[in-house]
Amino acid sequence: MRSRSKSKGLMMGMAALATAGASLWATSDARAGAKYNTVVSVWSPSSTKRAAQGALGAARNSSDANQAIGCQVYSIDGGAVRGSCYAYDASNQYAGCSTSDPDLLEVIKSMWTSSFIQFYAASDGTCETIRTYNDSFEPPQLP
Repeated sequence: MRSRSKSKGLMMGMAALATAGASLWATSDARAGAKYNTVVSVWSPSSTKRAAQGALGAARNSSDANQAIGCQVYSIDGGAVRGSCYAYDASNQYAGCSTSDPDLLEVIKSMWTSSFIQFYAASDGTCETIRTYNDSFEPPQLP
């Protein structure tokens, strides 16, 4: 008997939650969603490091001719797989790095056309950190 009333209570709770959610949906304002336009930024977090961040779509759609950001994975003549990231901001400041770290290569492989990218480079040009965000906040690339 106890188990049955728990199930019935759970069903009633789920029905109440569904009704509340439906009424919130019906009365809420129509929204287009959060939007960012993260332009490319290049900076030096310390005297020996460079860093950059930006969204692929924002760089592609920028009104200046300098902004660019991206990463790639490659192998030359069947050699070791490597990756690299680069960025130019609106004033043509550059940051770049390369890596053979398998975990960082996986991050690069997960990027897509609307990705936000952030990376940190050591003084020798090695990538220390690579981040990507694949979400609906950033703009798509326009032709």
